[in-house]
Amino acid sequence: MRALIVLGLVLAAARAGAQPAVGNCVGAQLLQDGAVVGCMDQLDLTALDFTVTQSGTRSAVVLAPITTALYLPAAACVNGTAAAAWDVPTSDAPVAACATGTNTLKGILNFDDGTGTGITAPSIQSTFMLPAMWQSGTNVVVDLKWYAAATTNATRWCAQLVCVADAETDDPAFNTAVCVNDTAKGTTLQTNDVSLSLPSTTCSASELLHLKVYRDSDNAADTMTGNASLVGARVTLTRLTP
Repeated sequence: MRALIVLGLVLAAARAGAQPAVGNCVGAQLLQDGAVVGCMDQLDLTALDFTVTQSGTRSAVVLAPITTALYLPAAACVNGTAAAAWDVPTSDAPVAACATGTNTLKGILNFDDGTGTGITAPSIQSTFMLPAMWQSGTNVVVDLKWYAAATTNATRWCAQLVCVADAETDDPAFNTAVCVNDTAKGTTLQTNDVSLSLPSTTCSASELLHLKVYRDSDNAADTMTGNASLVGARVTLTRLTP
């Protein structure tokens, strides 16, 4: 907000005919009617925070999107006992485990490849409220951190969401899933990053959001054998700019 006030003063001074001391701009220039009226380095902003465009005698300031990230660990490990940190179904479910290294300790969820187990799409769910300042219509980005003992072929990760508004029943069908095939690293137990961008056209600010993540192990594109071990998920939301 402070930066926007300063910018307003700079533009107001230009309209009044007063030329601020521009000096040598370190970053991008601020333009008013084609003339340089300020420098990005004079404000508490960077060139990534906003852009200034001009049409005729009018200038427009467009602020960059502001994002909020939530990290959701897959599981927890307490005194050698693992438990899921997500909601887990009674069937077709991943198995919580402790991953104990020489130095680090963490809980993980093992998503089976389905060989000989009858598991076809082990899944987990998490529920949270969207921020009041969430920007409707923007995608919800889910970044998964996972690893495997396998060193070849791909795991097919999928995610889907659905939102529930005030006075609606809280058991709706999920939206269409978004899936990505992510190839295992060539070195065993190295971590993988995979990103899924979920459309949220049925959601609005302050609504309840249900998120489902699963391994589509029954799909022909899921060719990796053995467990895909999920460490956690980062959920990125876009907020309205001030």
